[in-house]
Amino acid sequence: WFNTDDQITSDIIADLPTGKVGKSIRSVRIWNKRGAETFFTMANIVWTVELEENRRILTLSSATSIDVFGCGPIIEVGIKFPRNSEQEQCNEIKPLGVTVDNKFHLPIWVESCSFPASIFVRPIAQRKTSSTQYSIYEWCSLPLLELAEVGRNVVTTEFSPRVVEVKSRWITEVNLLGGVYCPLNCD
Repeated sequence: WFNTDDQITSDIIADLPTGKVGKSIRSVRIWNKRGAETFFTMANIVWTVELEENRRILTLSSATSIDVFGCGPIIEVGIKFPRNSEQEQCNEIKPLGVTVDNKFHLPIWVESCSFPASIFVRPIAQRKTSSTQYSIYEWCSLPLLELAEVGRNVVTTEFSPRVVEVKSRWITEVNLLGGVYCPLNCD
């Protein structure tokens, strides 16, 4: 999905509480150096402190999540990036993971890559044939969420003559009251 030459880093995230159980939301600047160009974007993250069997569990995740309401099936979440060139192979949806307790936090790298991305979902029910396993449902017909670029600013700093700030936001055009449509996979 990414060029191995990309260098993705973030500003230092300081003062995250470890003593108090709960969640904190922070905005962090993510830097992405691709070749001679440097990009940055802001990503909202959630720092969670949980207590389980007298042990603290510390989790850092994206603040963007997929929540499933009701008592429906486990949902698989996938991502699709637009093609960069005509030579690229098919523009398929790649699985990211499944909901746990009716929730799935997107990986932080999705918002930090400075690329538009589309998020799709489908129920996890699967069918197994001789040697392969596949979902009996196709991905939803429309993206549930889309990370869209809404602007770019060229910034000059003392450390780099040209840095590009990429401004993105999550949008949806799905009427969530009516749910999403995932047709049966008839293959």
